[in-house]
Amino acid sequence: MPAEESYPEDLRYHRDHDWVRVDGDEAVFGITWHAQDALGEVVYFEPPAVGATVAADGSYGSLESVKAVSDVIAPLAGTVTAVNDRVVESPELTLPHPRMATRRFVLEPCAEIAAELPYPLAACTIRDLLDNISAPHPLVAVVGVPGSGAAEVAAAVSDATLARLIRAPAPLGGAVARSGGEMLELATALRRPLLTDGWTDDPHGTVTDYWLDALPAIAVEHVAEHHWPAFASEYERLARDVVTPHVAIFLRLSPAEIRDRLAFRSGPAAIHSDVFADLPTVGPAEREGVAARLEQLQARFERRLRCPSDRCPRAPKAVITIAADDLATAAAEATAAVEAML
Repeated sequence: MPAEESYPEDLRYHRDHDWVRVDGDEAVFGITWHAQDALGEVVYFEPPAVGATVAADGSYGSLESVKAVSDVIAPLAGTVTAVNDRVVESPELTLPHPRMATRRFVLEPCAEIAAELPYPLAACTIRDLLDNISAPHPLVAVVGVPGSGAAEVAAAVSDATLARLIRAPAPLGGAVARSGGEMLELATALRRPLLTDGWTDDPHGTVTDYWLDALPAIAVEHVAEHHWPAFASEYERLARDVVTPHVAIFLRLSPAEIRDRLAFRSGPAAIHSDVFADLPTVGPAEREGVAARLEQLQARFERRLRCPSDRCPRAPKAVITIAADDLATAAAEATAAVEAML
């Protein structure tokens, strides 16, 4: 639950929605309820260094949310004597920064001073990340379970960046049972546009609305255990000669939104829309079971995407996770993540 709107009377307020509490020759700075509400979920805080001098009306740090990056403004001039560690160490904040893997403006200066610094989320170094996004013709895969809006987000990124768009030649499924043979037929169709033999680079890069290596995460639910070794061996043969994504944009849905989108696709409004058309049409009695399977599939996708490259050589080094409950916001954030590579 969000905190209730509050503006304590013992604070002095700045026009940019920052506040100061003065106690003798010391002052505590913060941001107002309005600023917190406008930012939404905060994912990163860049605090000032202890000992730094700040100027009145000047920036002394920045807050990054899922919506925007905002400077934090000093209402008064002074010298920083302490930083609120409870904010820096908050479990809601993630270090290393979850979006740094595609941010050239972050990686280039980091590589100059600490190129061999490990990046634990991908079992590689800062230099590897910079080299990864510096590929002349990067491949970006938009990844998500059926109903995540991967097709819509990939199209939006392609339109904004002029990248070539490759759509899945067949639905990945994930909510409907398939045999091992059907999964391999699907793999054959999905690999065809990604074969290294005959791959043509595009000057603006390429965006796909699927990731071939998501298939094993789907198949594990449908292929019988005694058939799995044969399936896995044949799949590896098929996946060997495909182009590997440099970046994956993972669209994560909340459990409630998965259910809402299933209900939409099963209702009368879906007749006039192809949005989330990769979802099955199911009745109310089946909906909860399908939603639970999609939640489990989403978790398997994420684990597979996060598999370190030393164990999963086809896993992308850079994985950007985006909350996809609001499709327009997800498309804007995905576009910004790709543009940050340029």
